[in-house]
Amino acid sequence: MKIKILIVFLVLFCAVIASAETRKYQAIEIQRFDVKQGIKFPDDYVISLNNDLQTQLQKLNTFNVRMSDGSQTPDQPTMRIIGQITEYEPGSKTARALIGMLAGSTKVKPHIQVVDAADGSVLFEDDVDGKVTYWSPDQDSKGATEGLAKEVAKKIKKRFA
Repeated sequence: MKIKILIVFLVLFCAVIASAETRKYQAIEIQRFDVKQGIKFPDDYVISLNNDLQTQLQKLNTFNVRMSDGSQTPDQPTMRIIGQITEYEPGSKTARALIGMLAGSTKVKPHIQVVDAADGSVLFEDDVDGKVTYWSPDQDSKGATEGLAKEVAKKIKKRFA
């Protein structure tokens, strides 16, 4: 019985240590996403993506979230999100409305890296998918940036919160 209690205690202790390691960061900086050469991703969509990402990360209530150009030296343990749009298909709002859900889908796919803002070491990287596949009278292709921001925030929460 004492051995079982000791094993449970050790497992819980290891979980607490692992949790403390992933929560060492107190802030997240969002660096403006860039666009791979040859991809025609509108500038206003980049601005929307950065704003949507800031909003979604603030909803986590876990980190101080701020925009960054990457030149500041952080005053607290900080992660920086760096992204590049690698694929973009604008889709068609009309096709979504007339034909149905999968027709005319907008697709935005960036490669993201989460790095330590102080030393630049890569903490996490992944390809993320943002899509608009349904029709709504007020939903245009720019809505894919919100879906993408939600996916990035979900990955940050799973990995670091």
